[in-house]
Amino acid sequence: MRRVLIVLPNLLGQPGEATPLQGALPNLEILAEAGTVTKIAPLPDVETPEALYLGMAPDQGQLRQGPLTVAALGQDPPDRSTHFHLSLASLHDGILSFPQIGAHPAALVRMLPRLNTRTLTLLPGIRTDHALVWEGLGDLSTVSPPRAGGRPIRDCLPEGDNEPALRRLIDDSVNLLAESDENRIREEEGLPPLNILWPWGHGTCVPVPNLWLERGERALVMG
Repeated sequence: MRRVLIVLPNLLGQPGEATPLQGALPNLEILAEAGTVTKIAPLPDVETPEALYLGMAPDQGQLRQGPLTVAALGQDPPDRSTHFHLSLASLHDGILSFPQIGAHPAALVRMLPRLNTRTLTLLPGIRTDHALVWEGLGDLSTVSPPRAGGRPIRDCLPEGDNEPALRRLIDDSVNLLAESDENRIREEEGLPPLNILWPWGHGTCVPVPNLWLERGERALVMG
């Protein structure tokens, strides 16, 4: 058996405002007839709310974006390591932005391993989504793209343990990517350059419950 959870954020709208439910939604009606419609209470501000949709309590597992990205790339780093999501972003006049792109920037992605150090390993992914592994543990603070976009980079830099190495990685990524042929072409076409790597969503790989074994069914969350 397989259970599919389809999450439709803000479908009810705000009090006094029009909502999509006031119109004809034949596909939604079909889904409602085949399943169960439930109103979800406001969720806490977390990077990966999918675990909450599945009924997992926050203390059942640490589903941070970094470890999820490393796992999605099929990597198995050392146990005592910290994993980051690494976004290929844009820096202009000291302001960060995270543009959506179409084509995979293959030439830029091939350059990423040049930034590897003794304790920092970059894991190339797809388009703007990559990963970073720090072979160490510590107390860190990073800023996610939704919170960093449109802000000065100086206000969003990583803080805490291994702060110098992470900030050096960011600086080195600008030096490496800014003058690349691919970015020169993007600028000639009026597109924002992809000239900085931004680490965020850090966490460690910790065990989480196998809900399939516990509940006897596979679950999939779609948002």
